[in-house]
Amino acid sequence: MCDIYDWIQSIGIIATLAIAIWQMRIHENSTQASTEISLIAELDEANFEFHNEPRLWNLLEQPYNSIQCRGNREKVDTPVYIIFNTLELAFRHYSQYVLIQTDEWRECEKSIRKFFKLPFICGWWLSRRGEFTDQIVKCVDATVLDLIKASTQS
Repeated sequence: MCDIYDWIQSIGIIATLAIAIWQMRIHENSTQASTEISLIAELDEANFEFHNEPRLWNLLEQPYNSIQCRGNREKVDTPVYIIFNTLELAFRHYSQYVLIQTDEWRECEKSIRKFFKLPFICGWWLSRRGEFTDQIVKCVDATVLDLIKASTQS
């Protein structure tokens, strides 16, 4: 009789563990989705700024210290700062919390490289990179070192 109770109890424990693992996976997926939504919302805010004032995007194609950018730098600084702040958050979610998958982060790195092809961005990064954590500075620098060198030589 004891063997039947032990057997039923064992099945109950296994079922409880299976349900707990299933719930953890659901929670993990929910956390990842929430992370992605918050990152998208942050980028939408910056995108909204550029969309409302298209001339801001044109300023990104000018060197950081150009005469055209000097008077408008504050207007351009805010959305660019939001983008880099969001990038830092995404990197933290990738490197510390492991909420962003490696292939998704590789896509982020491709976007960073495209972004750094805009002359204003290289100058902005070189002058403001001290405002960010060492980890994201090392990551961005490693990703775009060749673009930064090219921008400082021209």
